Amino acid sequence: MQFDDWVNISELRQWLYCPRVVWHQRVLGCQRPTTASMEDGKSLEEERRSREKRRSEIVGIPGRKFYNVYLFSKTLKLVGVCDMVLELWQDNTNRIIPIEWKATSEKLDSRHRVQLAGYGMLLREAEGQCDFGLLVSLPSMRVESVIFDAKICRKVLRLRDQIIKALREATMPEPTPNRAKCMSCEFKRFCNDIW
Repeated sequence: MQFDDWVNISELRQWLYCPRVVWHQRVLGCQRPTTASMEDGKSLEEERRSREKRRSEIVGIPGRKFYNVYLFSKTLKLVGVCDMVLELWQDNTNRIIPIEWKATSEKLDSRHRVQLAGYGMLLREAEGQCDFGLLVSLPSMRVESVIFDAKICRKVLRLRDQIIKALREATMPEPTPNRAKCMSCEFKRFCNDIW
């Protein structure tokens, strides 16, 4: 299967952070260097996954758990790997709930909600009943529920279209207006026009 015109769900989150991150990776083929904070995040997620496998429920909801679930849709042109999918029967209905673990102590924001909604849309298409998902901040274990309403689903599709257009045209997008993000960006050495 050819994925040239597809968008990875994590690229939606990256695009909202700074569109150039996606562009550098997909158009220029730059490998994203692994930072210490990325390694710490992976360790936190692996620790959480290990704990979850030993327990029968997450955040008080019993159900079957699936980890690192690969999802794709030819219709939506989206692909990705969700941290965890919870399947439960409730009121004679099979519900599917995507769960994303975030290794940040910062407030979870629209980038994370859009990423989760993308997974929700893929699960809804494949499995049916998927109305909401959960974001879990690992450092604080704060849990946020995200409803997959029409507004957030439209945003996912709009971002997908922006990314596909930028990749097809191979035109470097504008950098993030928040230059403070650039200071810790792994790709700052490629953005000579902003320094």
